[in-house]
Formats: sequence, structure tokens, C-alpha cells
Amino acid sequence: MTLHSLRVNSPRLIGLAAVGLAMSGCAMMQPDLTDKQRQTLQGELQNRFGAYQDCMVASADPYVGVESAPPSDIADAAQAACDGAFQAYEKAVTRYFTAVVSGSGQDEARQRAHEHAAEAGLKTRRQIMQRVLDQRI
Repeated sequence: MTLHSLRVNSPRLIGLAAVGLAMSGCAMMQPDLTDKQRQTLQGELQNRFGAYQDCMVASADPYVGVESAPPSDIADAAQAACDGAFQAYEKAVTRYFTAVVSGSGQDEARQRAHEHAAEAGLKTRRQIMQRVLDQRI
């Protein structure tokens, strides 16, 4: 797994998942949100996710060669170091999810945004652990 695969594939998948979750699980779409506004919010979401992934890779890579450090410990340390980037990503997800639903769906949108961001964090953690393992071979 390379930084390229983390940056190119995952943001698109996360962005598409965000759109799907927001559209399928929340209340009616916000009628006055333009396509351009929606695209801007989605772009911000993807940029924040990319920054979070970059932080995770940069925080984990220096420890790949430390054989006594389990990949899970390296991933946990990277997550701790990248909490600010993750929080910025989670806020972008929340802005996106709440912007595309009507007022009656705001609470559910916030909950789904939190769940979506948490799942993306877990997936990124697993990707980092696999990255460490792959680089140790």
C-alpha cells in the first residue's frame, strides 16, 4: 500500500460514501443548496480526509523500522498525533451531511456524520497497520 493509494482511492470512496449516506439515510435533501455549494463542501471533505491520511502516514512511517513496535501501537500513536487533522475532517463531514438535509434531519445527519468519520478513522488505522507490515517485508 502506498501513500498514492491512500490519497487517490480512499478520498473518492469516502466522498462517495458520504454522499450515499447523506442521501439515503437522512431527511429530504436541502432544496436551496446548489450543486456548486454541494461540490465545494464535498471537496473540502475530501481535502480534510487527505490531510488526515497524510498526517497518519507521516506520523507512522518513521517507526516502520522499529521491529519491537507492533503495527497497532504505531497506528495508535499516529492517530494520537493526528487528532487535530481528524477533528477537522470530522467537522467537514458534519458540515457536508448537515448541509444536504432539511432542518428536520439535522440531528440524524450529525449522528451519521460522526459514525461515518469514526468508520473512516478505523479504516485508516487498519490501512496504516497494513502499510507498516508491508514495508517490513
